[in-house]
Amino acid sequence: MKKYIFHVKILFFFLFIISTSSQTFCEEIITEKGSVTGLNIPRFVSLKKNKANIRRGPGISYKIDWTYNVKGLPLEIFAEYGVWRKIRDFEGESGWVHSKLLSGKRTVLFYNEAFLRKNPSVNSKKIALINKNVIGELIECEIYWCKVKVEKKVGWAFKNYIWGVIKD
Repeated sequence: MKKYIFHVKILFFFLFIISTSSQTFCEEIITEKGSVTGLNIPRFVSLKKNKANIRRGPGISYKIDWTYNVKGLPLEIFAEYGVWRKIRDFEGESGWVHSKLLSGKRTVLFYNEAFLRKNPSVNSKKIALINKNVIGELIECEIYWCKVKVEKKVGWAFKNYIWGVIKD
């Protein structure tokens, strides 16, 4: 009986260690800060310039894999190294870009055609139909909706139709 109680105590001890370490691990992911900037990781930014080379590593000695030619394109930063940021685009492609080519101005990209609405509701008046791959300026977000400016039109878009915001 003593042997059984001893094994149960050990089992509970290991379960406690595993559960607390898993909880700590999850909390670290949620509250991770960039090692250089101290800003949240991941976070969204946009391209500041019309041309940005994406490299295999954090430095000019690394090969350029491709070049973006779209000013305002929303990108997700998920790592930092010196003046370099590891980014991911809406298609899931990732690489390194120099931080001077990025802007803190928030933008979104429409996955598909979607309506901008007057209020954050599917029953709200439609303001404009936005085409696929159009980029808009992010103004604010609520749980399921984001207020976006596309050219001169301002309205609400359902989060599932845009890329460049963290989905709740």
